[in-house]
Parts: sequence; structure tokens; C-alpha cells
Amino acid sequence: MISLWREEACERLAAAAGLTPVRLPAAIAEARSERGGAHLRSHAWAGTAIDSLRITTITDNAGTIITNIGLFPAPTSALPLIQAETVILRGKLFLTILDATLPPGEPWQFATTPPETLLASLQHPLLPPSPDRPEWCRDLISAAAIWTRPNTAEAIAPAAEAEALLLQWSLDLLQSASQASNFQHTREAFLRALREQFIVNEPSRAYLKNVFGAEWAEHYIREFLFAQKPGSSHATPAIA
Repeated sequence: MISLWREEACERLAAAAGLTPVRLPAAIAEARSERGGAHLRSHAWAGTAIDSLRITTITDNAGTIITNIGLFPAPTSALPLIQAETVILRGKLFLTILDATLPPGEPWQFATTPPETLLASLQHPLLPPSPDRPEWCRDLISAAAIWTRPNTAEAIAPAAEAEALLLQWSLDLLQSASQASNFQHTREAFLRALREQFIVNEPSRAYLKNVFGAEWAEHYIREFLFAQKPGSSHATPAIA
């Protein structure tokens, strides 16, 4: 399947970082809706240097494929925040966001390729930068991020290749010497602001509400996508 390699990549990341699988509530781990035959799967891992690594995959009868990966470092770690999202609609790449970012002003502390250099190398003519990046995420997603809305079938392959390279870079980073952050207070504020802003502005909210119901969607956004400990709340609403 087109998304299976992403789940396998996350499993390799989790193993490299010594993360433990999170036992998610059943309605978070897998959800199905009669609206278009939508099928959602979620996986998450957690550890000492990483608050959470999680992946969401959604498919439906119309050929929609949505994958969202987030690696959220602990405030004590110097690791970057890593995000990878892909949305394919009716056989065309609607959106890809790839990013590895540090809190503003924090230097790169690893011997590996810095995030902005990596992201620059992932640029591709079929993945033109989108001009409509929202203002609310300006300090939360780096200026170097791949943020593209090509709406073409031809863009699917280069986007997948770029995502695979980002995940391989992430794996190499996790396998290198670990680094403690000297900017813990800055990181705590950055990660808190990120979670708060994404909870308020999460772009997938309308889709999740329409497909799985408003109460379930709100719970999923707050308690899985941007929770410090995904799935820690077991009182999951029923799908509408």
C-alpha cells in the first residue's frame, strides 16, 4: 500500500530512539466511517528524548490518502520537531508539508546536515512552493519547509521521495549521539505554543468533523495529534 512504507519508517525511527509503543484507545487506534468508507489508523510511540512520535493514515472509497507524521522532542532534547503530511485526492497530490524545525534562535547541535540544508535539497520543480501559508504557523513551521499544493498526479512520486529522504535523515539523526538542549525553557514555550496553535487552527478539523463527527474529531485533535502524551485519555467519544 502507498502508505505502508511510512508506518514502517516510523517503526524504524521508534526503534532507533528506543521508544515504546503507546497503547491507544481502540477508537483512536482505528476508526471507520460510513461517510465515503473512510478508514483511519493511528500509531504512537514515546520515550525519554521524544515526547511522542505518531502517524495517522486515512483512506476512503474515493481514493483519498492522507498521512500525517509528527515527531515531538522532549523539551530537554536538542532534536528538531519533524513533521510530514501528504494529502492525495482523486489521484492527485493536493498537499505536502515536510519540515524539521528548531525553536527560533536555537543553534543546530548535531554533526549531521542541518535541517534547512536538508530541506533545500528536497526542492523539486514539480513541488512548487505554495503562496498561501497561513500566518498563524509562521514561527511553528520553518521558512525552509516544503509546503506545496501542486494538484497533479505527476507530483506524487517526487513528494514521496522527498518524504522518504526526510525520514531517512531523521533516522540517521536519531542514531547519532544524543544531545541535551541548553534551551529547555525556550523549547517548553515553543512546544506549548505549537500545540496550542495547532489545536485551534488544525486544517484537518473540518474534514475530520465531516467524516467522523464533531465530538470525535475534537477529541482526536486534542488527545492524539497534539497531546503531549497521545492517547492518555481513554474516554473517546463515539463516531457520529
